[in-house]
Amino acid sequence: MPQLTDLELKREIGRSISEARLRRGISQKQLAARLGCSEAYILDLEHGRSFPRFRAVAALSRELGVPLRDLVDQVDQPDPGNDRRARLELRGRALLNGLSDEFLEIAIEQLSVLAQRGARSEMG
Repeated sequence: MPQLTDLELKREIGRSISEARLRRGISQKQLAARLGCSEAYILDLEHGRSFPRFRAVAALSRELGVPLRDLVDQVDQPDPGNDRRARLELRGRALLNGLSDEFLEIAIEQLSVLAQRGARSEMG
């Protein structure tokens, strides 16, 4: 897997923050007020101009209602330049997070079947 540059890493984290914020229907101004920071700081984070400290990422995770790993996890993708896949994975995680344990188990079973079929079709 290619190593991400600092700039790419900041952009990936910024995109995760922006997508999570938009999914929650929170403006940059509202998020800044909740975090006790400036709106400009949120803008800089989302545009990859600033690298958030761990405390900021933890606070963002809490305020946006997403697991901490979801804000930084996209940087581990096999193809970090694949925006469509990143959006789909983030959307999938959000949907899974909202399911009851019973429905989450069903969803995981269905995803397992799809993954097996995908692996078989790739093998030939």
